[in-house]
Amino acid sequence: MTDTTVAQTILAQIMNLTEWSVTASWGMKETAAIGEEENSLGALSFKVNGRIHKGSVKVCLQYNDLYAIKLYDLRYNKKHNLPATTPKIIVQDLDVESMVSNLDAMIEGSY
Repeated sequence: MTDTTVAQTILAQIMNLTEWSVTASWGMKETAAIGEEENSLGALSFKVNGRIHKGSVKVCLQYNDLYAIKLYDLRYNKKHNLPATTPKIIVQDLDVESMVSNLDAMIEGSY
């Protein structure tokens, strides 16, 4: 799979498994395809302006066909003197339905 194919597949799964109003509430913008990384075939990256999380989100397709969600928050990294590429939160080994429900909980609800 190419970087773009993985990202398009992840985005299609998110859109197909949620209502439009849910993703709209996230303030999702600036989607981008990310190539292979350690433990992933590729990823979809986007920025959100949710009630709970404001920053970047990366949804990675792991080699075991499960997903990982990584939240990045520039203020958190500055506060803890971490590089901008350090995730604030990582949740791994999610099936597609769990990935979508976890995304909403991490961006809009409490976790």
